[in-house]
Amino acid sequence: MAKNSGRRIFKKEKVAEDWCFQCKDGGELMICDHGGCLKAYHPECVGVEDSVLTSDKPWICGRHACLICKGKSYYQCYCCDRASCWSCIGEIDFVHLKGRNGLCNNCLKLALLVEENRNIDSDGTSEIGKHTSAFSGSITS
Repeated sequence: MAKNSGRRIFKKEKVAEDWCFQCKDGGELMICDHGGCLKAYHPECVGVEDSVLTSDKPWICGRHACLICKGKSYYQCYCCDRASCWSCIGEIDFVHLKGRNGLCNNCLKLALLVEENRNIDSDGTSEIGKHTSAFSGSITS
């Protein structure tokens, strides 16, 4: 850590998230190069090739571009990389919660399923069966 004009400067790699913002798993991740964004992703989760991991070319995550017009984003989903600009917000399903953040329709559905105490996989596509006892009888010693 270095100091510059009384402010602390951190290496982005040291303070960035340790898990993929898309799938919530760890592994070999790339960090968004946009300003102070600390979001990290697996290349396959955002549809880019693994060569981005070793490239010197900057990579910007989807949170900084509008999903509709690809312009600069203003609103961002808390749980995924979907985002919208000021003029396109009416064209997507987005629930505004606080400041410039909210939930896209997909993440809102998942949040509501969690509230209902439903066991749904992270894609929201299938219900995970309740665990049943592994033994049909009793264990004796």
